[in-house]
Amino acid sequence: MSTINASTRRIAQLIVIAGALMLPKVAATSSADGPGVPDRELQRLASDARTADLRGDWNGLDRAHERIASVPAPAGGRAWVDYYLGYIDWRRSALASMAEGRSGTVALLLHAAQHLLRALEAVPEFTEARLLLVIVDGGTMNGDPAQVAELGPRVVANARQVVAEAPNNPRVKYLQAFMGYYVPGRTRE
Repeated sequence: MSTINASTRRIAQLIVIAGALMLPKVAATSSADGPGVPDRELQRLASDARTADLRGDWNGLDRAHERIASVPAPAGGRAWVDYYLGYIDWRRSALASMAEGRSGTVALLLHAAQHLLRALEAVPEFTEARLLLVIVDGGTMNGDPAQVAELGPRVVANARQVVAEAPNNPRVKYLQAFMGYYVPGRTRE
């Protein structure tokens, strides 16, 4: 069992690293099955959040979170709003790891997961939200190994689903390569 937990923890750590590398800027792309394209104002606010993230600006991320949270529900629903709130909480968790330690990190990751789950509840075909949820859940398992039993199956199911839904998405390919490389051979199917 300790080998499985160590392997799962290593995979979770690598998922977090992969996420940091592959999702610094998610392009808002239209999809026939997804939530469509966010409106210009939401895109501008998301850009402000990414800028604050790249600068390591906690206050800027807080302001962006507040502004995006106050955006009225667009005609197509709040899936993009919840996605961006989840994205910001995920990025704030990286800063919290330095300032607050694991407890602050895990709290923000759990909050990010709530936003992403709402986005997926509204639009189950929202591949970018599902992909980010894999990364968020991986970070949560890394920060709190007690979460592995609960989140591990969700990570696996969501990872498989994003690969099936968007096999040509570069972020999905990157995640798939990371997971395929670091999963011990005896656990591969």
